[in-house]
Parts: sequence; C-alpha cells; structure tokens
Amino acid sequence: MPWATLLVALAAVLSRAGPGWEDGLVLERAVASAQAWRFWTGHLVHVSSGHLGWNIAVFGAAGGWLEMLAPRAVRLYLLWAPPVIGAAIFAVDQEIGRYAGLSGIAAGLVVALALTQLTRREESRPLWAAVLGLVAVKILYETMSGSAVLTEGFRPVPTAHIAGGIAGCILFGFIARRRRSLADLPPVG
Repeated sequence: MPWATLLVALAAVLSRAGPGWEDGLVLERAVASAQAWRFWTGHLVHVSSGHLGWNIAVFGAAGGWLEMLAPRAVRLYLLWAPPVIGAAIFAVDQEIGRYAGLSGIAAGLVVALALTQLTRREESRPLWAAVLGLVAVKILYETMSGSAVLTEGFRPVPTAHIAGGIAGCILFGFIARRRRSLADLPPVG
C-alpha cells in the first residue's frame, strides 16, 4: 500500500480546503530561513485547481507505483527531496520569491520510476525511454517559452523540475543499490 504517497496527496488536497492557508504554507524566500517547515509545505500548495489536479495525477501515479516497488526508498525521498528541491530553486533562480507545487517532487518520481523500469523489463524499454524523453522535452519547452505545458495562470519553475529530476536519479541510485545488495544474498530455503 503506497500510504506515504497517499498521505502527501491528501495533504496537498487539504491545503486548498481553507481560505488563506496557502499564505502560511507556501515556500517563500523572505521567511524560509525562519520558517523552515515551508521547505516541505510549499510543495503541498498549488495556485489553482488545475495545477493541483495535474500535479496530483502525476505524483500519485508515479509515486504510488514506485512506492509499491521500493517503499522505503520512496518514503525517505519524500522526506529529503522537498527541502533539497526548495533550496535548489532559491540557490539557482534568484528571481523566485515564492514557490508552490508538487511538480518538482513528481518529476523526480517519474524519472526514478522510468529508470527503474528500464532496468526491469526489456520489452518496455522504448516506452520508459520515451517517458524520460518527454520529461526532458517538457523541461526544455518550459525553460525556453516561460509557459507551463499543462496549466495556465502562473510561470513554471523549470529549476524545480531539473532539481527534481536530479533527485530522482539519486533515488534510482538508492533503489538500484538496494536491489543489487539483495541479489547478492544467497537464496533462502
């Protein structure tokens, strides 16, 4: 059961439930050092229902699938990736004053899932290679155009998706290392 993915998705949905909740949760440069929790909660906040819907769809599908394959690794990722991605956004993009959304975390989960699946099933390699290609094309398009691919009304933050992709590669490294260490064990029985 991918309970951690479900819990984060539920928290993201609930963050839109109360008027004004976003202001106390969004990752905001001006207060982030004094209110460190925002490095986690900022990823739960979304600027619109469409923004939330697409992020939940991608996050839920990739996160749920990967959590069933590698529960411990994904649960740890959900703890360390949000502040790392938030810090990367502020370090790289000095113009960003506020950040909201699960897309960076979701990008990492998609990358890790695709890399994991590339190593698991030979017949589905073209599909998962295409998924990685689509992630790269989306990031490139949003970087070049300054427009989001699936939603409107805000400026995308490609730095979040790039940092998420790098975090996804790290997550995949943990998953692959764990699988190799399990494969080295003698059979039981």
